[in-house]
Amino acid sequence: MAGIKVNRDNSEIIAYDEPGIPVYIVNGRLSDSVNYHFLCHWHEDMEFVYVVDGTMDYYVNGKSISLKTGDLILINSGRLHYAYSDTRKECHYYCVILHPSLITSNKKLYEKYISPIVSTCEPDYYIFKSDDDITKLILAIHDAKTGSSPSYELDVINLFQTLWIQLYHRTLPYHHTEVPDSDPDLATQREMVSFIYQNYSNMITLGDIAASGQVCRSKCCQIFKKYMGQSPMDFVNSYRLECSQQLLENTNMSITDICLACGFNHQSYFTKQFRLKYHCTPKSYRKGLT
Repeated sequence: MAGIKVNRDNSEIIAYDEPGIPVYIVNGRLSDSVNYHFLCHWHEDMEFVYVVDGTMDYYVNGKSISLKTGDLILINSGRLHYAYSDTRKECHYYCVILHPSLITSNKKLYEKYISPIVSTCEPDYYIFKSDDDITKLILAIHDAKTGSSPSYELDVINLFQTLWIQLYHRTLPYHHTEVPDSDPDLATQREMVSFIYQNYSNMITLGDIAASGQVCRSKCCQIFKKYMGQSPMDFVNSYRLECSQQLLENTNMSITDICLACGFNHQSYFTKQFRLKYHCTPKSYRKGLT
């Protein structure tokens, strides 16, 4: 089935370039998303996004960050995040997702050099400029994949280790600093979003979403408005439409079957919502792919 897949802890399952090797490197554009707005997600991996050309906004744990050409953002492990553009402006970017386990599987080394960064509550993200050594290393990692090296994964690991050494020394002030408790609303938001990802094909009510986060419906709406800028049911519909788009592109399922598989009870409503998002009907969208 299309859509974001999650682990038992509700983190996203990354579709790595090679199964079993936690490396994901992609050359993308913001227009690849629905209405220039990627879905909210999180994972244990470290995510680096470099803006090649244009601008984009990035949401990380309740904060919005504006990025421009040459900026690199690192989203720390386990943070709720997504990229978007409310002005629907194009942005060309590189995305590099790497799991910290690439650096070492030794328990002692992991506890000494990895955990102090990924386990801390602050900071949620880092920004690096184009002339920063860490930015240059990420560009080298991107180039390692796009080059012709038959052992690019080993090149990536080597570069990632060099990058981590720099990151470790730069974040030393945070390693032994008392940090405030994380926002409980963020944890609730993660639970509710995960519930939607896992149950979007079924009938979902506002009460169901609120119950998944153990809050009342009013609080549920407040949290979605605060962190997502939309209502819970609008988020459900957006996710269902993205799933339907993937099914239209990648399967031979009938439009009626796609409608039902994505949680829409009536094809007329599905078509109306799809047209609002994509400015065409599901049928004409699929026809345009050929």
